Amino acid sequence: MRRPTGRTDVPAPSRLPPAWRAQVAAIRDDHTSGAAALTAQAVAALGALAAWLADSSSGVDTARPTALVRAAVEELAAAQPVMAPLRRLGWAVLTAAGSQAAAAFIAAMQTHQEQAAIHAAVLLPSQAAVLTHSASSTVEAALRRAYAAGRLAHVTCLEARPLCEGRTLAQRLAAAGIPTTLAVDALAARLVGDADAVLVGGDTVAPGGLINKAGTAALALAARACRVPVYAVCPSEKLLPRLPRTRRPAPQRRGFAVPDRAQPPEEVLAGPLPGVAVANYYFDRTPLHYLTAVVTEAGPLSPSEVRSRASGILPPSQGWVQAKP
Repeated sequence: MRRPTGRTDVPAPSRLPPAWRAQVAAIRDDHTSGAAALTAQAVAALGALAAWLADSSSGVDTARPTALVRAAVEELAAAQPVMAPLRRLGWAVLTAAGSQAAAAFIAAMQTHQEQAAIHAAVLLPSQAAVLTHSASSTVEAALRRAYAAGRLAHVTCLEARPLCEGRTLAQRLAAAGIPTTLAVDALAARLVGDADAVLVGGDTVAPGGLINKAGTAALALAARACRVPVYAVCPSEKLLPRLPRTRRPAPQRRGFAVPDRAQPPEEVLAGPLPGVAVANYYFDRTPLHYLTAVVTEAGPLSPSEVRSRASGILPPSQGWVQAKP
């Protein structure tokens, strides 16, 4: 959400308490948790902030706390700019009449995750082989349901380097008794032809595409070439009317890039190589037409349906419209 030029109602960052700063920093520096877990952390942080605002000893003019809340939700969105639920949570807080908006948002999101997982599980053919990338809690729930129902025979998890969230998912699935293979990301194109379906999660779904862990776009391209269906399993809280943008002017981005920040080169190379720069980014953009469907709590939505629903969401400054599920 871009801040209009000349606004004076947003206070200086120092007005927010140190405890809030620590919680936002923890969210910003968490590179392994998914959007659902980060949203839960954000809800807890907003609850603590609300308690601080209500405390007469905080020194805040409680008659006009809106500017502080606006500053807080903008900081949350900036902490993980590609995580749509953090922005949607902020919008819900800004437009709600009561103080329970954050708790209601996360409760609805959790319910929607469960419903999306149910819909995704029944999309799989009997005894399916599934290929997935990175680690989505909603995808994991769908896989567990499908296996319990006899619809899943095997899962292949791509590592999702450099932090290898896929390795952690593989461990959890294997511990649940699901036959699981772990593969390096570079094998995606080779392995996808043996899969009956690709299931991935997502951090943002917008008319401009799906933002998910880097490697998703290449996997979707390979799956499309092999005519393997690709499903992004996401609750509707991950829908945004447009892809995230940087606050500063940047060159026009083409292809599959997103405006995320470069990550530490030490995650890729233990030590520097003379004359060698390291490109380390966590996310990429998959165009919606590379996906078979986005599976929400309403069931599978075609790319055109996703564009329509996402475009109908407006931030508070433009008048709030609740997204359809």
